[in-house]
Amino acid sequence: MYSLIISHIPSTLLHILLGMLLMDFIFHRPAFSLKKRLIILALGGAFVLVPDVLKMFGAPFTHSLFIVPLIAFALTYLGRRTLPFSFGTQWSALTGVLIVGGVLIDYLGNGARIFYPVVRENFSFSLIESEWWLILGILLLLLLRLTSSKGDFTKIGLRILYTGILLVVLLFVGKAYSVIGADSTLQLILLNQL
Repeated sequence: MYSLIISHIPSTLLHILLGMLLMDFIFHRPAFSLKKRLIILALGGAFVLVPDVLKMFGAPFTHSLFIVPLIAFALTYLGRRTLPFSFGTQWSALTGVLIVGGVLIDYLGNGARIFYPVVRENFSFSLIESEWWLILGILLLLLLRLTSSKGDFTKIGLRILYTGILLVVLLFVGKAYSVIGADSTLQLILLNQL
């Protein structure tokens, strides 16, 4: 049990940090106090773990794109008084946070049952092998965001942010291209051997 928990620390940390960053990007307003921002961050970190916690207790369907909006609905109902936004806004934003911060990370890592009631197989596009570089990048973005005045970036901060996001996207595109190329090459080799 302990080895399972220890082996999941990087993945869990990645979920938490990405959930916090997404919640801050979506829900932060300049008028919010630091306490309100920290509550938003804590909710993002906690909410994005709900599908994984439920999966740990034997619910294989929690990463399904059909079930995630229902989980987001329940979480929105529980935390509806925390954020000064309409229920629909909170629900749609939280659905996006759960899909990106929970399901997409697992899909790009070890896989997820994203179409569970329809297709029970695990889908995976393994681009994330080592989470630490992503964790450091997201942590840097989160710290930049928190230390900037009122959560707004200066022009230089925005350039750094956009450059960082562009680099991460380019790294993922390059890795996806290499994974697809390697897969195609292996299929050709196997076909030639038959």
